[in-house]
Amino acid sequence: MKISKLHPHILLPIYSLVFLAMLLATACKKDEKMPSIAGYYRMESLEADRQVDLNNDGNVSTNAMEQISQSTINTQYNFNHPHSYLEIRPMRHNTQRLSVPFPDPRMTWDNGAVTYLRNGLNGIGYGYSYDEKNKVVHLDRTNVEQQNEELWGKLEDIKVVEKDTLELLVSKNYYDFRTASWIKLQLVGIYARVKN
Repeated sequence: MKISKLHPHILLPIYSLVFLAMLLATACKKDEKMPSIAGYYRMESLEADRQVDLNNDGNVSTNAMEQISQSTINTQYNFNHPHSYLEIRPMRHNTQRLSVPFPDPRMTWDNGAVTYLRNGLNGIGYGYSYDEKNKVVHLDRTNVEQQNEELWGKLEDIKVVEKDTLELLVSKNYYDFRTASWIKLQLVGIYARVKN
């Protein structure tokens, strides 16, 4: 007898058993342990490799986080907002992925102002693997396109500094009002895990 010809009251328990078996099989896999670094991280500091003026206030410094948060437009970049947090996924049943929101400059040429919007490095982030024993993050650049990193910024490296603290090395183009030009900055960001 074909399954499709069975009475609906008989099919429901069969489908339920199949679903339960699939759920149990998925839950029992040993390789589904979440990486210990998975979670959300807030940027604590952002230092540039040279002194720049990123907010057109006439002052130069290497403290990019301070300059970006003091931009001259009303809509300032908010480093403390959850949408600005680095997200290390999966968690379970998903691909391992780094989503790295980062301040992206938008110029207003009529009054010489700049605002910073949020965009993801490489546009879509990065795949990764994590060596639990040696505490080393390996970036997966298999599907990375150079033009996306040039446009949105490039995650050069990510290191575990200590428990719940990461260091990111990023290269990204910013407008420096001191030199009145776009320059590629090397930035070091320190991130701390956010407790859920």
